[in-house]
Amino acid sequence: MGVEPEPDSVARAVQLVQRHGLASRIRIEAREVDAGLDAALGVGSFDLAYIQHALHEMPDPEGALRAAWRLLRPRGRLIVLGWCLPDNLDGYATLHGQLIAGVALDELFHGARLRTVAQHAELFRAAGLPGPVAIPLQSDATLLVVRRGA
Repeated sequence: MGVEPEPDSVARAVQLVQRHGLASRIRIEAREVDAGLDAALGVGSFDLAYIQHALHEMPDPEGALRAAWRLLRPRGRLIVLGWCLPDNLDGYATLHGQLIAGVALDELFHGARLRTVAQHAELFRAAGLPGPVAIPLQSDATLLVVRRGA
C-alpha cells in the first residue's frame, strides 16, 4: 500500500507498479496521511509504515505520525527517512550543513520545515509515540525508527 497526495507522484508510482507486474500486490492511494487513514485501511493492518522525505511537508506531522502508528500491528515499525538539520553551529560548518541550510531555506519558502533529530524526537513524543532511534546514513539523511510493543 502506497499513500501519496501529489497526483504526478501517484501516476509515476502506479506506472512503476504496473510496469513491474506488481499490481496484484501493491495498491497506490491518492490521499494524505491523516487521521482518516487508519479508518480507511484498518487499525493494526501493517507491519511497517514508512514515510520517505515527506514528514516535513505534511500539514499535520503529529497527526500523520499518530495515523501511521495506529496502522501498525504489534511489533510493527514506523520508519521516517528525512534530512535533519545539524544540532549545533559546528554542524553548519560542514559541507552537509551548508547544503542542508540552503534546502531548509527553500523548504521554508514552500511552507515546510526541516527539523533536528531532537526536534523530530519531540514531534514523535507530542504525537504520543515513543522517542525514535536515530540512524544516520552515509547519504547524511537520517532514519528515525520506532517499534510498537508486543
